[in-house]
Amino acid sequence: MKYVLLFCFFFTCLYLSWAQSATGKAREVTVEELQHKIDNMFSDYVHCVQPVLIDKNNIGSIHNPYELTFLNKIPQNGVDSFVVSYFNPDSDFYKTAVETLKRLAAARSKEVFEFLYICCAFGSQRYIENNVFNGLSNQVVIRGGFKDLNTYFLDGKISEALPELKFRKEVLAACEALAPEVYFCHQPTIIELYEQEMKGLNIKKYDRKIIRVIRRHSNLRNPKNGPAIYAKLATKPFITDILQNSCYEVLTIYPSYWYLVVKMEISGKIVERYYYMKEAKIRFIGLRFGPHFYFGRWVEFNKHKLDYQCCGYSPGYIKAARKYCEEKGKQRKSNTTE
Repeated sequence: MKYVLLFCFFFTCLYLSWAQSATGKAREVTVEELQHKIDNMFSDYVHCVQPVLIDKNNIGSIHNPYELTFLNKIPQNGVDSFVVSYFNPDSDFYKTAVETLKRLAAARSKEVFEFLYICCAFGSQRYIENNVFNGLSNQVVIRGGFKDLNTYFLDGKISEALPELKFRKEVLAACEALAPEVYFCHQPTIIELYEQEMKGLNIKKYDRKIIRVIRRHSNLRNPKNGPAIYAKLATKPFITDILQNSCYEVLTIYPSYWYLVVKMEISGKIVERYYYMKEAKIRFIGLRFGPHFYFGRWVEFNKHKLDYQCCGYSPGYIKAARKYCEEKGKQRKSNTTE
């Protein structure tokens, strides 16, 4: 009986291993499927303005690697293949990235130098925005991009015994001395495209009228002033819709923040603007000696009085906010009934 059980156990193990190899093998992604996936990822980047020379002031405007003019979606060199492998979930990018970067840098081509330099310069800026290029540049930095630049393009001129931050700074300075001219195709954001569409309209004229109403009824000690802002703006002939303090979650800290979104019809165009206010004005009184050394204190002025801060375009905000509020209301009702 003992040998029969061992035989059954051995046969079961063989069958399970065969079934896993026959059905559990991951299907490799074809080049066409990967190319289609990349095209879908960057389908929004279709408005290409004149290529811009990258410098310290605009490098933070890069959102995805294919804005760089020397990169090709269809791989034509090692750099293109490296970027494609980053987007391929079935590739061994994270295992072979270090060796791949060294092999590319050893070729000392212009494309590799531009790619490593831009990724290292972007990664050293510590941008918070979580976009595609930010993730790729961080991977290049983590996997020895600075050392590859120093070894293969600067001939080891910078000592690697330096502290990490100083080493990176010296490498970037030495690369900038080589005057690399790298261009990127700036992709306008939704707000920039909206501003181009509204170009020619005298928006400030209507902003002044709305801000005047806000300031006239800014004293929140009078409970009637809050609804009065909404009521007064509703009588303006150019305003078609108003949204005040939607159901989005906000931090309940003092001074609290107020958002007023207004939809206007100006010269036959629908314009949507937001107006940002704070419930008090806080100013610093004293002396400052840099960002960390100061003598004085923050003083609060106009407590419980709306302080207008800024305004800008917010296309589609009212529609999206109301849809969110409807869904949230339905969710609350379902939770209460349960």
